[in-house]
Amino acid sequence: MTLECLEHISEKKTHKAIDLLTSISDIILFSAAIPYQVGTNHINCQPLQYWVDIFASKGYQCFDFIRPELIKNSLNVCPWYMQNILVFAKGEKALILENKVNPVKNPVMFYHSSLFESALKSKYDKHYTLKKSFINLVCCFIPIKYYRKNIRNKYIKQY
Repeated sequence: MTLECLEHISEKKTHKAIDLLTSISDIILFSAAIPYQVGTNHINCQPLQYWVDIFASKGYQCFDFIRPELIKNSLNVCPWYMQNILVFAKGEKALILENKVNPVKNPVMFYHSSLFESALKSKYDKHYTLKKSFINLVCCFIPIKYYRKNIRNKYIKQY
C-alpha cells in the first residue's frame, strides 16, 4: 500500500518504488497526487493514467471500485483519497476482483471541488484574469454538477 507518497519523489525513483511494491505483493492499494493538486514538496504529480500504464507494464490491472464508496462517505474522507485511490492487482488477486468488479484501463480523473479551489487560489492571484473558457474547461474535471456550477459562478464573477 502506498497512499499519497510517490508524488514526493522524482520520476526515476518512482519507477524503483513501484518495482519494489510489485515485487512484494500481487495487490496494491495506491494513490498519488494528480497534476495541480496542492501539497508540500509535490514534484511528480501525474494523471491517473500515468500510474495505470506503469502498473500495466508489470502485468497489473487497475480496479476503481473504492473511489465511488469514498465519495458516498465524503464527510469522513480526505478529498485527495476520493479523487486518487485505485487498486492494482495481478494473477489470482486480479481474478478474485474480476468476479466482483470490472478492471478499468482508463479511470476517470477528476478534481474534488475543495482541492480544485485550492489549486486555483495557489496558482492565480486576484490580479490575474481567468478566461471563462479556461474555467469551463477545468470544470469538466469536477464530476458533480452542483459543485461545477458553484465553481463556475464563483470564479467567473470574481475574476
